[in-house]
Amino acid sequence: MGMFDWVSFENGKARFCGSKRGADDAPHEVLAVQLGDGPRIYYGDFDTQYEEDGTHYNVEIISFGFGSAGNAGNPNVTARAVFSPAEVALIETLISNLIRLPGEQPFPLQIRSRFRGGVSFREGWIRKKSAE
Repeated sequence: MGMFDWVSFENGKARFCGSKRGADDAPHEVLAVQLGDGPRIYYGDFDTQYEEDGTHYNVEIISFGFGSAGNAGNPNVTARAVFSPAEVALIETLISNLIRLPGEQPFPLQIRSRFRGGVSFREGWIRKKSAE
């Protein structure tokens, strides 16, 4: 299995897409998620968050829900899909499982001995359906 291949989990798949130029023309580290057997693929971007020692790191999910990898970094809130609470929980699990997989990982996650195992989600990282 290559580091950019789809990885199947319960109720969905996820994969790393590598560094992509986003809608803001900046580079973004992108990952993709497919919920269940659905046809839609959603993209998000992440970054490493280094500890004070400058060596060890955790991962922060910056934003998610774009319809294409090249749309990462788009500040327009309508550029991202809206998800139910159950979908949000599933997406969090799929992303966390992908990032925590042992073995070869793409930049910037390639030095696994320095990864502390933490995956956090930035405030506003995903659009959620309002409770009705």
